[in-house]
Amino acid sequence: MLLVLFVFSLSIAGLDSKAYCMGQASKSTQISGKISEVNLRALTVKIAPKSGDSEILQINERTELVKGGKKITLAGIKKDDMVNATYQIRWRKKVALNINVQEKPAAPKKDVPATTPTKSVPKKTNK
Repeated sequence: MLLVLFVFSLSIAGLDSKAYCMGQASKSTQISGKISEVNLRALTVKIAPKSGDSEILQINERTELVKGGKKITLAGIKKDDMVNATYQIRWRKKVALNINVQEKPAAPKKDVPATTPTKSVPKKTNK
């Protein structure tokens, strides 16, 4: 009886039940696509890949969020950002391990021809 309670309390403590019992870690899955939604309250992001169904990933304190080689917060991820992410399924939720936001290329500077202001000179009239 005590053994049953001990195993049950371990499963409640946050261990992946199937993976733990089988002695295996959860399999990681990768996804690349565009952010279609960021929910700061629920701590989730929705990623729409170029093909296939969108995935909603849960963010937690272990999720590594990176943009341009620097760590960011969830608020630093914006709709329409292109991302690469890795996640695992834990307790029927897709939990993000890391999300790497691809930096948008800098907009090319437009060459604006230098113009000098012209001085308006009143025309001479013949009288």
